[in-house]
Amino acid sequence: MLMRVTRPSLGLVGVLLLAYLVAGTTAFYLSMDHMSGDRTGSSVLDALYFSVVTMTTVGYGDIVPASDGAKLLACAFAFAGVALVGTFLSKAADYLVEKQEVLLYRALHIRDADHAKTSRSRRRSW
Repeated sequence: MLMRVTRPSLGLVGVLLLAYLVAGTTAFYLSMDHMSGDRTGSSVLDALYFSVVTMTTVGYGDIVPASDGAKLLACAFAFAGVALVGTFLSKAADYLVEKQEVLLYRALHIRDADHAKTSRSRRRSW
């Protein structure tokens, strides 16, 4: 018996991305004492900023992990973030391609319908 493989939708991947960002912000907020560098004064903003910079592998270097535990957390967060962001971008591209296919199909179908009407009206006029 064949099992049907279901792929997650764009909405589901978006929700997972948001949940991952919230979890990362919380984890880095709790480990902000183990970070060094330029901080804004708001630990929540710094944690969110570090989560986004780490998840997208930009890594500006203005806030850096100072302890081994914080470094391991940042490594795990970066690896999982790359996979999740890649999946999200893949789903977004799939969505756009599907929309283009639908629009192309509709455009061709309308053109074919107009062509059929024109052919019928020509036959009647003869």
